[in-house]
Amino acid sequence: LKATLTMSPARIETSGDIAIETGTWTWTVRLSEGEQRDHGKYIHTWRRIDGNWFIAANIWNSDLTPTEAASMVKQ
Repeated sequence: LKATLTMSPARIETSGDIAIETGTWTWTVRLSEGEQRDHGKYIHTWRRIDGNWFIAANIWNSDLTPTEAASMVKQ
């Protein structure tokens, strides 16, 4: 099993010690039966603490329809 996740930031806005990052993501999982792929969007809220940036909150969603996502689940 090998998984690859790629995140592509589209926009980052900062205000003081807070930053908001929006972008898209893709992942691929290689299985003995073949590959499974998904893609979607995400938002990360970053907070700077003592000069270091940490993700304080995030949310993501798939662009696949529920039917497409369900077809990727192995029975």
